[in-house]
Amino acid sequence: MTTTSPINRVCDKCFVILKNVDGKVVDQKVPKGVKLMNANDPSILSRYLQKSMDRGKTRNKRWFVITKEFAMYEFKAHHDIYAIATLPLPGYQVIFPVDNIENVFCLSHQQKLPPTYLQSECTASRDRWLNVLKKMVNLELSEESNRNSTHSSESSGSQNAEDGCDKTS
Repeated sequence: MTTTSPINRVCDKCFVILKNVDGKVVDQKVPKGVKLMNANDPSILSRYLQKSMDRGKTRNKRWFVITKEFAMYEFKAHHDIYAIATLPLPGYQVIFPVDNIENVFCLSHQQKLPPTYLQSECTASRDRWLNVLKKMVNLELSEESNRNSTHSSESSGSQNAEDGCDKTS
């Protein structure tokens, strides 16, 4: 006789650990319209950015991933197993500078959707995001599209080194 144990709730980090132990993926509810993908999946560009929907009055640190499918996925953290939001980039406009706020750029949609304000840690990172986003909103694959970027196991310090950021930028 085989017994089955009930499915228990665990945090995302524990879920990944448990999934790797027994090799099975437990059914997890994914928000409607959000693609099931891992924040560590190959991407063109991925990094933590500060996100604001109100011109910077409130900000949330989020992990963003841009893929070859001309979409930007938003995760709460770099180890998450599904995106909390998906932004199809065509139809958006990249705006920089924004009110002379350091390292802030904006994604604004032509159909009057609320703009999304993003802030990077330093100028080098900001310039990299602007370069990729400007190509993606115009349906151009970035030269970096052959790169398989996964920063999930890196510390903030090694991400800074990769972007040419130092902690004073």
